[in-house]
Amino acid sequence: MKVVYDIHWEVDPLELLADVHDDISFVRLTSLDQARETLMDADILVASGRRYTRELADIVQNSAPHLRWIQTTAVGIDPFKHHGIPNGVIMTNSAGLKGRTVGEHGFALLLGWYHQLPAMERNWQRREWNDDTIRKSVGSVEGETLLVVGYGSIGREIARKAKAFDMRVIALTRSGDGDGPADEIRSIGDLDTILPECDVVALSLPLSAETHHLMSTEQFRAMKTSSILVNVGRGLVVDQNALIEALTKNEIAGAALDVFETEPLPSDDALWDFPNVIISPHVGGAAGRIYAKFGELVSENIRRFRAGEDLLNVVSMGAREATVPAWN
Repeated sequence: MKVVYDIHWEVDPLELLADVHDDISFVRLTSLDQARETLMDADILVASGRRYTRELADIVQNSAPHLRWIQTTAVGIDPFKHHGIPNGVIMTNSAGLKGRTVGEHGFALLLGWYHQLPAMERNWQRREWNDDTIRKSVGSVEGETLLVVGYGSIGREIARKAKAFDMRVIALTRSGDGDGPADEIRSIGDLDTILPECDVVALSLPLSAETHHLMSTEQFRAMKTSSILVNVGRGLVVDQNALIEALTKNEIAGAALDVFETEPLPSDDALWDFPNVIISPHVGGAAGRIYAKFGELVSENIRRFRAGEDLLNVVSMGAREATVPAWN
């Protein structure tokens, strides 16, 4: 059996799997030319969505006749849906692995905004004390109302941390049902009516036809002028032009963002110019035990794949059907 993987993290999450599965060949991709050659007899592809480009997708669909399963490092599978994968190939994602890490990053952005860490950083660079200005703008999350839009593993972690900091938490789910640390759970259909009572709106939901530009002009106008937006979900959930307009008109107080409509964020993008916006370069899931957890997930799924058992985190690509036959 052959596993080809296109992952270029700081730590190779599959490096040690060859010791666990010593009869499997693990090949790390370094170029498209190598991909054309090595995918010819590959059974499994492990790849990030960012690296699943049109060129790689063409190779996968036309030059990988034995491929039967693709594992992605992400939760969202948008690039795989957009570029396509071969019929009959199973698709699995990494749902649940990054909840604590991304949730922690989102809450760190929130605390950083409230406690004016970017302003302190600017003072540090200029060697200015400037305590009078900082005192006027520094705040506290205690007693604030946080709206968590998207109550999966990331949203629940944000809510859990918020409760530890004495915040009131409202969570929105598709059905309006759920449990966990939130004080109140409502339907996402109630978004516009809930926005005016919230001090922080934290987005941690996947991208879909329903969530594309979920936050746009009407929603920003409904928010408190003292409220902020935190996004650690998907960039396209926010209408970025509408966000820039809301910031320009002071319709909201600021934003803390780890994801954007276009990544990397262009150097001439207007968001760079706002001192009340924290820009994080989509690194929310790049810390903690993510690397080890992902390696463990792939290892367990390889075991299941060989035994003909159901894989963990199988996701639908639409109308296609895929099963896991026993490996001979």
